[in-house]
Amino acid sequence: MAAGVNQPGAPGTLITFEDNLHADADLDAALDTYSFSDIALKALASGDYTDLGTNPADRSFRSRASITNGDGVGTQPTTLRDTNATLVLDATKNFQVSSVGSSVRRTELGEKIQGVAGKPGGKNGCKVVAANVLIRGVLRIYGSTLRSTSATLTLLPDATVDYSEIINSLVQSFSTIVCGIGTSNPFRYVYNVEFMSGSTSGTLNIVNNWGAEQAERITIECALCQRFFQSAQGARIRDLVLIGTPTLADVGFPVGDFDRDLIEPVWSGNGPQIDTVALPGRYLNEWWRFNPAVSGRVAGSPKLANIPTLTRDKNGADLTGVLYTNSEGSLAYNLVDPTLGIFDGVLKARRATGAVAAWEELGPFTTRYNLDGVRRSDYLGETVEWNFPRVTGAFGDQLSPMTDAVKLTPNPASGFEEWRGGYT
Repeated sequence: MAAGVNQPGAPGTLITFEDNLHADADLDAALDTYSFSDIALKALASGDYTDLGTNPADRSFRSRASITNGDGVGTQPTTLRDTNATLVLDATKNFQVSSVGSSVRRTELGEKIQGVAGKPGGKNGCKVVAANVLIRGVLRIYGSTLRSTSATLTLLPDATVDYSEIINSLVQSFSTIVCGIGTSNPFRYVYNVEFMSGSTSGTLNIVNNWGAEQAERITIECALCQRFFQSAQGARIRDLVLIGTPTLADVGFPVGDFDRDLIEPVWSGNGPQIDTVALPGRYLNEWWRFNPAVSGRVAGSPKLANIPTLTRDKNGADLTGVLYTNSEGSLAYNLVDPTLGIFDGVLKARRATGAVAAWEELGPFTTRYNLDGVRRSDYLGETVEWNFPRVTGAFGDQLSPMTDAVKLTPNPASGFEEWRGGYT
């Protein structure tokens, strides 16, 4: 093998590209990175790779041979970077990144949009369709579509050299999907990604390996699967939506010495929510927003700042410590890790563990207002018992956030008292 774009075998055999510093990486005038156009401009003698000559603002390419970033020998930094392009490989042909030198190989498709409050988007993405898509190294995937038409679709970041992320993208497979592996091959961020499987066997766990430091707005779809999500690794996902029908359960974790956290998940409603969480003492935790709006009971009263609150679960365990309301009369908190925004403003609602897992409800909860910490003398204290709202279905409860208003009674005298008349 050699650097540059090459097809050393007969027509239909593997096409490779290697080394950003080779002249072939500059054929499209974008220096030191390869693009789908670079491979076409190489004009391979076989004619296996062609530019279909479509709209230059949305280019299309066809390959009759498999393509690999890396020649299987070299270990030079090699980057595929492109926007607004579609590559479709013929049936049985694969799109892969070599395992040799994978740590210096990059796949960068589309462009990132940095949104408000750190919520990103993607634009000018690419589409890659192959029998098998397997991407290693550093992945920066924005506003793009990756599709495996026959085999498992595999994404394996190498976090030892740089971070990887996939944002505002569609990942499709007719089999299963690997999206990182635990702490050995994790994404830094997976945001607004739809994972879809065309399998109808009812025997597959669709996303069956997972590795992401943070994940948010994740949808997993399959008409008929065994589970939507199963991983031997830990998982922390906010806004997980499951669509389709499982033959076993929506999620399950038969192996792995990890806790898992799902923040405000939307269950399929077409099967049991969970079937198993391996190892005693390891839990699947479900979290939901708790953010009361505190104001005075008198009509027209403003929202009350600096009201101390303290919340306990049904067993009397202190969940929050003393938290104080802000100028909007609400609470801003993160009880797990302030660097992980997915846990902002949520409390653990229930948990499950065991070979035959069932939810253990942590509510009803009790919140004490203006009875702990530094109290305001102009309002009475109050204790409120509450639970997360829910809709009961055939396969369990679908929870929702708790955002009720709490109205405190003005204190007619000095000193502190607890008002026990409930609230409206």
